[in-house]
Amino acid sequence: GSFPKPTDGEGLFKRFCANCHGAGAAGGRVKRSIVKEAAKGDSGLISMVRKGHGGTDYAKTADYMPSWTAEQITDAEIKLIGTHVRGL
Repeated sequence: GSFPKPTDGEGLFKRFCANCHGAGAAGGRVKRSIVKEAAKGDSGLISMVRKGHGGTDYAKTADYMPSWTAEQITDAEIKLIGTHVRGL
């Protein structure tokens, strides 16, 4: 959090998503692709980012995704990520 937040979709994706979902968004270490979710439009991505997944069972890394507040990542930034993922 001490580094400046990226302002483009690729940079935001790398910061918030790529560590788990992989460089190509097709699964990565959690084996959960976000390509199809991004193809459905931005509302689904925004919803998933806000809700997260898996409760608080952090040990189940393949079934856990943190929720992010609008202060941490805005809807506009999530839309930039969606545009980036759809272009992969």
